[in-house]
Parts: sequence; C-alpha cells; structure tokens
Amino acid sequence: MNNKLEAIVRNQENILDGFSLEERKIIEGRLQTLSPLCLYVSRDYDMKIELNAKDGGWHWDFEHNVVRVDAGDLLEKPIDYLRFVIQHEAGHRLISRVSGVIPDEVWGQAGFSFMSNVIEDPRDNNFVADNVPKFRGEMNIAYGIDENFEQEMKEKAENKTGKVPRFMLAGFEYIKIWFAESKGEEREVDENLPEEVKDVVRKTLESARKSWNTYPTKKETESGVVYNGKKLDGEGSIVEYARASFNINYQEVWPLFKTLVDKDIDDVKDKVKKDAKGKGENGQKTENELTDEQAEKIAREIIKEIEKELDNHFEGEKQKQEEKDKERTKDLEDKFGERKIDDSKKSEEEKPIEKPRDISKEVEELKKKLEEKNNKEKNIYGNLLAELSPLINKLEDELREIFIKRRNSGWQSGYKSGKRIDIQKEIRSEAGVVDDLNVFKRKELPLEQDYAIEVLVDLSGSMQGEKIEETYKAFIVIAEALKSIGIKLSITGFNDRLHSFKDFDEEYDDDKRKKSERMLSEVESSRARYNDDGFAVQEVSNRLNKREEKRKILLVLSDGVPEPSSAHANIDLTNVVKKIEEENKVRIIGLGIGNGTEHVAKFYKENITNVDVHQFAERLANKIKELVEK
Repeated sequence: MNNKLEAIVRNQENILDGFSLEERKIIEGRLQTLSPLCLYVSRDYDMKIELNAKDGGWHWDFEHNVVRVDAGDLLEKPIDYLRFVIQHEAGHRLISRVSGVIPDEVWGQAGFSFMSNVIEDPRDNNFVADNVPKFRGEMNIAYGIDENFEQEMKEKAENKTGKVPRFMLAGFEYIKIWFAESKGEEREVDENLPEEVKDVVRKTLESARKSWNTYPTKKETESGVVYNGKKLDGEGSIVEYARASFNINYQEVWPLFKTLVDKDIDDVKDKVKKDAKGKGENGQKTENELTDEQAEKIAREIIKEIEKELDNHFEGEKQKQEEKDKERTKDLEDKFGERKIDDSKKSEEEKPIEKPRDISKEVEELKKKLEEKNNKEKNIYGNLLAELSPLINKLEDELREIFIKRRNSGWQSGYKSGKRIDIQKEIRSEAGVVDDLNVFKRKELPLEQDYAIEVLVDLSGSMQGEKIEETYKAFIVIAEALKSIGIKLSITGFNDRLHSFKDFDEEYDDDKRKKSERMLSEVESSRARYNDDGFAVQEVSNRLNKREEKRKILLVLSDGVPEPSSAHANIDLTNVVKKIEEENKVRIIGLGIGNGTEHVAKFYKENITNVDVHQFAERLANKIKELVEK
C-alpha cells in the first residue's frame, strides 16, 4: 500500500474510532448503501466516496475527485436526507466546473464565492431533479432539516460585525425564492429586508434565475452538443454550460451584489477603527488610530472569514478545498508521524516525542466483529447496483425515449424567461453577434403515455445457481431504470405461490430493495419445488387488467420450464399466454437471462432468450419499442 493510500485508510479508521461498534456498523452500512447512488448520478465510476469527520460536512473535492460524507450525518439524519445530499454532491461532480472557468482573481474577491455558491446549488439541484424523479421530494425534506442553518450563520456574523451583512441576506433570499419556485410556488422578495438588499435582489433575480437554469441535459453530458459549428463531447458541453452560467453571474449579478459586499466592508471598517481607537498595549489609552488601509484590510479578512463559514455549507469553494487538504495532511502527520500535538491544551506546544500506538490489531479485531455481525446483512443489492449502473443508465436512456415522447426536441427557444438557457444564442449575444434578449428555452409538456409495468420473476428450483444470479441482476437493471423515469411498477416473484416484493402504489425505496434480496434464497426453499407459471402469469395479468393505465406490460423473467403444483395443475401456461396475447390488453414479454433459457421462446411469442445480462438492455428496449408502437 502506498503512503497516500495508507494515510487515507488510516484517516477513515481514525474517524470510525470515534464511534461505538453499533454506531460504526450503521455508518459503514449507510455509506455502502449511498455510494452506488452517488456513482449512478455522477456517471463517474472512478470517483471515491470517503468519510468526513463528524460535523465536517459534505463536499465534492474536485481537486482529488472525492465526495466526502459527514459521518455524524450518516448516523443521525434520515435516509431521505442522506440520499438528497449524496445525489446533490454527485450532481456537482457532473456539471459544476470552477477550474478553467472562473479566474482565480475573480474567485478571490470578497463575497464572490458565496454569491456563486447560492446560485450554483440551485443550478445543481435543478439538473438532478430533472433526471431523478424522487430527488425533488428528498430535496424538500433536506431543506426542511437545514432550515436552522440560516439563523445560526446570521447570529455568528452579527457577533463579529455588529449586524447581519447585507450580502448574506441577499444570498439567502435567492435560495428562498428558488426553493419556493422549485415547489411550484410564487414568492416575492421579502419586504422586511433592508431597502438596498431588496433593490439588488429584485434587479438581479431574473439573471439569477437564468443562471440556475443554465445546465446541460443528461444527454448533452454524455453525447455533447454542437456549439459554434463545432461538435463538443460531453465534457466540453458541461464546461460551456458552466462558463455560460459564470458569465451570467459575473456580468449581470456580481456588479450589483458587490455593492452590498462593499457596503458591508465599509461598515466593518468603521467598527474596527472605532474598536481600535483609544486602545493601546496592555489596555492603556492612546491617541493612535488605525489607518483606513489597515482597517479595510482587517474588515476584508473578517468578511472573508464569514464567507468561508458560509461556503463550508455550500460546495465548489476552491480555496476551502485546498486548505482542507493541507489541514487533513497535517492532522495525519500529527497523529501518525513522529510528533503529536496536545489538542487538549489548545496550544502550539509540542509534546515529547513518542511513538504512536499500533492500532492495526485493534482495527483488525473490529473488522472481524463487524464481518461476523454483518454476515447475514450484507448489502447485496447495493454492491450489484454499483456494478450495474452503466447498464441501468443505458436502459433508462432507451426507455425514456420510448415512454416519454416529446414534440420536436422538447425545448423551444426564443423566450424572455424559461427553465433553460439557449446556450448558443446566449453566447452569441454576449459576443455581440446578435442582439436578442429572448435566449430562454421553454420545455413543452411531454406527451407522457400512461403505463403500468409488472415484473414477474421465476423463483423455482430450476432457477438455482447462475440463472437466478444473472436474472436478479437483470431485475435490478429493469427496476432501477423504470423507477428513474417514474413508470408505475409492481414486482412479484413466484414458485408454487406468489411473493409480493412491491405493489404499484408503493415507493421503490431501500426497504423494498433489501426485501428483493430474498429472491436469491427463495429458489432454494421448499416452496421452490414447483413452478406454477400458468397460475402466476394469469394472476398478475388479471391484476394488470384492473389498472386504470392505458398501456400495460408484463415482463416475465424465467427459464421457461413449467412444473405446476397440484393446486394449479389445471392452469396451462400456453393457454394463459395465448389468451393474453389475443386480448391484447396486456403486452407480455418472456425474458430468459443466461444460458439454458431457450424454453422461454416456446411459451412467449415476444421473447428474449439465452442473453447475457450485459447485452440484454438494448434488446429489451427494442422489444418494448416494437410493442408500444404497434
């Protein structure tokens, strides 16, 4: 293990050492559950997800491509909150860009990073909410939990400056207005704000809206965009959108926002001079005063200190990351190197050199205990989700095109306001090529088809071994892709009876995911001696028929060899499927995943057999497309 990796591992173990064994189990389990979701949203399967210290916060460290997760939050916050934050950080990884887009001299100006962050966070949230249906609900929960943050920061700032800075009030007002609009509500600028703050927010609000709606589509992050006659790849597209957002912030919002920062600095400067006047060494009175230059320097440092605390709550603050990395390295050196700092005394005095204790044995013992306790509770689904994320993304993209039909491209440009910027028109306008304020695009209402899909999984004994392992992977790909695009979904298993894993009106959450792992063991139960295909297909088909949705699809994952129990021996699979196909109310597809599933073709007219899980996504999408277009 190289020194850098060893330091990271030690840091993670050091963080966990601060928790009890039971707390550690919860933290590690939740981190394992959330990590695949982060990779899925970010599309970056090389990105690392690491623990951060309790109260250390969450952030995407863009310098090292690491998402750091607050260990205390993992232990204490509800799972929906955690899901929101991890997806939010993943969104930053995908569409947020600072290096090469924002000049250092601009970023270093007092107040600019905070202004940028309070616009970038909504921009990031809008992007993720467009692509992950459940995210918006989790976002509402998260912002409700974090509602005390604003008051805490105002009190801290007031203690340092004598009053709440104007720039802070303006930044929080942008967030409140965006959040209300994200829920479909209208919100006017708060009348209780100081006049100069209200004036700046009102004059810059349209530009802020334009910026937080300037982000690429999911397709553009993958396939790129044609810009100025040149085809950009996905990363090029992401950078151009980030640059367009920055230009809006810097050219349209910052000039007025900066007036608030300057007024705050002037106020702090006056307070600094007043406090310093008459105070000399040892409290003796003196006529010496700070010069304007000295007072302004101190005032700017105070404002930057307040801004840094604010930025610790938001993301994308470049200097913060560099400082945190330096502090993290120093902490590791202090703890595991040749010297140790006596933190209890809060001083710079060094303790006598002592050899650090060997914690490796303790760590190994803890790991063994955890492995024993978690042996029956392994996150099988979570591990497979990380492996299958590329296939899920592929199937999701294919099915989205099928199930959510859009007129033209789905977006029409030429509006003065809207949900997205026409990046090419905006940049041409900035360059003076055109003089056109109508640079917004509006999304036309999707012609969403009304769908209900039942996934029926064969859990009979003939599915043991590689068949159920590969079929379970295929099931995960289907379930996650359908969940992402918001299709009504029911999940049922069968052998000599039906096993419900999710009803249509239930949320496909982590509990349901965990419950689905029982499919892997059910094939070895006494109930798996029989394979009542005819009964199972008939029952779920009848249930589908009662649904109000206009289009109904039944996906049967099986090896296609019926062996009914005596209770259902009179229900023939061939006759059941033939009746369903003739009535044409439910479209049925037989899916045989892995080798030895060719029998599926004997019973299902529409079928895919002997297909590897890594190849079936495209074939399934094509098969569904054929059915829905008939």
